[in-house]
Amino acid sequence: MLIDIACIGVNHLDIDVREGVSGLPVALPHTLGTEAAGVVAAIGASVDGFAVGDPVATYAFRSCGTCNACTAGRPNLCAHIGTLGAHDPGTYAEQIALPVDRVVKLPEGLSPVGAVASYKLATAWEALVDTATLQPGETVAITGAGVASAPPPSCWPNTSAPRSSASRVARRAAHVSKKPVRITRSIITPSIWPRLCWR
Repeated sequence: MLIDIACIGVNHLDIDVREGVSGLPVALPHTLGTEAAGVVAAIGASVDGFAVGDPVATYAFRSCGTCNACTAGRPNLCAHIGTLGAHDPGTYAEQIALPVDRVVKLPEGLSPVGAVASYKLATAWEALVDTATLQPGETVAITGAGVASAPPPSCWPNTSAPRSSASRVARRAAHVSKKPVRITRSIITPSIWPRLCWR
């Protein structure tokens, strides 16, 4: 599938590869970029479910489909993972050609900018919802919050996490929410990035 790219994001992996600290063997010349959104420019004869002009976003990971993580439904933890902008040519381009399993159709009303911005929610969502099983109504303290790991909780759907940063969590949350906040749960989840990037 060929995609006309309308919007890209800058991921920490892009910066790490550019600075030579990713630990990944990257052959030059190389195209960076892990995330993008745009419209379908062309499709192959065997592609179903997409049409030229459909708004889409890229899925950064290439997985093997056969390792333990893949067969358990966790392709983002694949033992043989490939990543756009690191293992594969990335999205810093006007167009990109990808197989259908690395493209996601955007829901109606989600702009390319909104789609790329939502990439930043993936790590936080996996840590808080999938791993820590955060439930509506729970209050959590998020330490070490940063752009790549935890976008502002006001962006999270259906959660009541305090809008706070790493320091003075309860005081800041109380200031933002205009009422006292009691921290009922603290979640410390190791980053999945070392497993993905620094092999």
